[in-house]
Amino acid sequence: MLNLQDDFPTDIAKFPWTITDANLIRSLILYGPCKPDINFPVNNNGKRFSSSYYFLTTKSGTKIPRTWLCYSYNLDCVYCESCWLFADRSYGKFKWDWIYGINDWNHLSQSIQRHESSIQHLDAA
Repeated sequence: MLNLQDDFPTDIAKFPWTITDANLIRSLILYGPCKPDINFPVNNNGKRFSSSYYFLTTKSGTKIPRTWLCYSYNLDCVYCESCWLFADRSYGKFKWDWIYGINDWNHLSQSIQRHESSIQHLDAA
C-alpha cells in the first residue's frame, strides 16, 4: 500500500514494475500521479526535467494537462503512469521504456510526442 509519510508516495521507484493488485492500483489512482514541482537535478550535460512538460501547450497558448506523465524523484526520470498500470504486456510491440523511465532531457519533447500517439499508450490510457 501507499506510505503517505513519504514525500512522493506514488513514485514508481517504490513499487514493482508490474502491479497486479487491484487495490494498490486503485490507491495509486485515487492518490494521484507523482508530479513533483521541485528544483530538478541537472544531468552531466547540464540538462534537467521541467514541470512544464506536465502540460501540452497548444498554439493558442492553452495548457492541457498530460495526466499520464509522471516524474520519479528517486530515479530522476519520467514515466507513463497509464502504461505502468494498464498497458498490455502481451502486445507484440510492447515497450518497457516508458515504464522503466526516460531521462534523455535533450530529446524529451520528441519522445513524449511519439509515446502519446503510440498504440501501447492509447490502449492503456
